[in-house]
Amino acid sequence: MTKTKQKQETQVLTIRFPVALVRKVDRYVKKFGKEFPGISFQRTDAVRLFVERGLTGPLLPEHPRNTETAPLKPDLGRKPKKVSKVPRLAKRKPAGGKKKARRKR
Repeated sequence: MTKTKQKQETQVLTIRFPVALVRKVDRYVKKFGKEFPGISFQRTDAVRLFVERGLTGPLLPEHPRNTETAPLKPDLGRKPKKVSKVPRLAKRKPAGGKKKARRKR
């Protein structure tokens, strides 16, 4: 008895990933290849696996959410600090405390 892959209709999808994320995927593929030698597992297989896992994760409504922690409430007893957008520079006085007289032309 042999298993055959079920043929599914596929579509080519082009995605841009940050270089750091591609490196993480490549490290996963390399680690998978070391753990399971002889199994063909490429970058596209890894991305497909991650997407399938992500879509069946706890964000879907059929999965229970973690309700142990209470939602954050704003602290109404404190006043927010005033934050100046740009610090103003103090005007400098000339040395000696006197203004220099302008020369007339």
